[in-house]
Amino acid sequence: MTDDLRQRIADALTAAAHQCDGNCGLDERACYDAHPITWSAMAGGTTHIDGSVTAIADAVLALVQPELVRLRSELRNSERIRENADFHLGQEMARRQLAEKDVARLRAELNGLAHEHGREIGRAVEAEASIGRARALHQHNEDASYCDVCSNHGDLAWPCATIAALDGPETAK
Repeated sequence: MTDDLRQRIADALTAAAHQCDGNCGLDERACYDAHPITWSAMAGGTTHIDGSVTAIADAVLALVQPELVRLRSELRNSERIRENADFHLGQEMARRQLAEKDVARLRAELNGLAHEHGREIGRAVEAEASIGRARALHQHNEDASYCDVCSNHGDLAWPCATIAALDGPETAK
């Protein structure tokens, strides 16, 4: 019990203690019913009281009941907030699991594409090398105005069919 609460209870009981001078206009039973806690004595600066345990409990309860109601209300609100947070946390965890699956799927797809891209780059490099080798063979003979390799097969034009095919449709015959 905190010192503050202890003092508040002592103050409430002191305030509840009725100091009767025997002249309140009520008979003994009516006086007791109207004032269940009575002032008994003062000793060492402390008020002493008489009263039934139930009367004293009622006086203390009257003091702490509003605080208990407030605390219960705060507890209910806190529990609702926690339940709401748990609900949203559950939703976010489910979304995270879906996102993690998407990340794994997309990484696998990206790795597959990167591998395929690497293969395609290799094929493109090989194709460029092949084109370079074909161009190196099919040279324009400046003196005769034809390709030396293709002239052996009767093609006496420049560009030869091979070079025209490599250069694209705009140069093909």
